[in-house]
Amino acid sequence: MKTDYEIYGAVIKTGVQKTKKKNRATLSAGILGGAYIALGSIGYLAAVTNIQPAGVGKLLGSFLFPVGLLLILITGAELFTGNNLLSLSAMHGESKWQDVFSNWIKIYCYNAIGAMFIAFLVHMGGYDQGDFLHVIEKVVHAKVALSFSEALARGILCNILVAIAVWISYSSDSAGGKAVLIWLPITLFVYSGYEHCVANMLYFSLAWFAGVQFSIADFLGNMVPVTIGNILGGGIVLPVLYYGMFKNKK
Repeated sequence: MKTDYEIYGAVIKTGVQKTKKKNRATLSAGILGGAYIALGSIGYLAAVTNIQPAGVGKLLGSFLFPVGLLLILITGAELFTGNNLLSLSAMHGESKWQDVFSNWIKIYCYNAIGAMFIAFLVHMGGYDQGDFLHVIEKVVHAKVALSFSEALARGILCNILVAIAVWISYSSDSAGGKAVLIWLPITLFVYSGYEHCVANMLYFSLAWFAGVQFSIADFLGNMVPVTIGNILGGGIVLPVLYYGMFKNKK
């Protein structure tokens, strides 16, 4: 296990590596990252649909969701919310801010492609019917009903947990160690009902393919504050606080 300061250094080093990655590699990593989170989200929806009572289904679904992040961390795929930690390497001058912002924009778009691809396959497979469709409708309608401030706050809370899960995963070099470390923070965010912009890409894509009624304004009314909240939680709050802890440590 690495020490707290070694983890801090690993976060910075990873940020530098990702900002220097070539465009083709970033494209592939981003699409895979979106697809993996989408698959974890499908597992969550399937558990909520098929397991009763509802509270048990939600809890077990929350335990399935972290599979997506584990696949990302082990295979080298990239996730927008995890990459919000790249801001730390820019705070130390190891990366350029414009390269960090460029990575965020690219990975956000590529994650969307991956999530939409999985949603399309689920639709083509005929899964978005019956009870599963009812759950999709319920999830999406609950998201569009959130006010801007509610979605923003839930986005911040979500990515504090997602980013700290990624952060602590650097303390172990083994797949098993990473799995143990990330599982509870991610389960906590899902079960608590916080908002994750990439998972929401999957939910809204599923709803769109299934013909669930919502407007562009509804979609943006959720995605904009959630994305801002995710950036604040994982790209500002967490890195700034740890920067304050470690910036002067030799």
